[in-house]
Amino acid sequence: IRDRLVPEILDKHQTIAAKFLNSNFGKYLMFLESEICIGVLQAFCREGRLVLPVHDSFLCTQTDADLLMNSMVSSWKETLAKHSGLNYPYPPEITTKSASPSP
Repeated sequence: IRDRLVPEILDKHQTIAAKFLNSNFGKYLMFLESEICIGVLQAFCREGRLVLPVHDSFLCTQTDADLLMNSMVSSWKETLAKHSGLNYPYPPEITTKSASPSP
């Protein structure tokens, strides 16, 4: 299946294929994501609050939801400015989901 799908994907996305195929760009994006995550964890440590990273999301108490949102946006902006030299005026879209308490 790989031998069929990869050429189709590369053909469909010719303008960006060279950035991803046989490059370290995917690893670089994972590195940036880890830097953003570290920034969030550090923000919570500074406040003495608890947050649990889960793959590409975080779990926290509802009372810490604002701290989480603010630290995610702040860390995103700081990380991208640090590694790209660009200033992003708009934060990324962040979705939240409240968990229902267990019975």
